[in-house]
Amino acid sequence: MNKKIIAIIIILVLFGLFWWFVKGKGGLTILPGQPADQTDFSSVNDFTLAEVALHDDKASCYSAIRGSVYDLTSWIGQHPGGEQGILSICGKDGTSAFVNQHGGMERQERELEGFKIGELKQ
Repeated sequence: MNKKIIAIIIILVLFGLFWWFVKGKGGLTILPGQPADQTDFSSVNDFTLAEVALHDDKASCYSAIRGSVYDLTSWIGQHPGGEQGILSICGKDGTSAFVNQHGGMERQERELEGFKIGELKQ
């Protein structure tokens, strides 16, 4: 084969691999269930506990944890401890439940941050 053709094939393969990683197939995802475009919190949303309480089921699950608000809807079916662990904190301040189960565990803390949608207003 011509050296030019080989170089073009190599470039295309490298570009394809790069694209695969960027799209999250190779491990560079934000977090499970978290769209990449929701990671910019330059305009943070504020929620009251009453607003969080409106999202109290499997169809829409928000929880306040340590003063931040998280949309856990997409995590319900993926939670390694089962759905009930998440469903039990939907629409509530889930700080105690989360800290008792996962407090200080680096991986779980990072995963939680991927679902952050705002702050809890006092």
